Amino acid sequence: MSEAKEQGDRLYFTLLHAAYLYEQGDLRGALPLARTGLAVIQGMDMRSPAYEFLPAMQKIIAEGNSR
Repeated sequence: MSEAKEQGDRLYFTLLHAAYLYEQGDLRGALPLARTGLAVIQGMDMRSPAYEFLPAMQKIIAEGNSR
């Protein structure tokens, strides 16, 4: 497996895991994953499929910052 594919898989897992934890009510667990995911997404090409997770990660972070 190529390194780029492996990194993409890890990013996708991180984003999914953050969303899952948030949906389960675990904001404390979701917040660091969302921050990491957001930082990586913002450094990517806007045409990347990962950009579909951007609003969800921003929502998690906004809710975490408001508490």
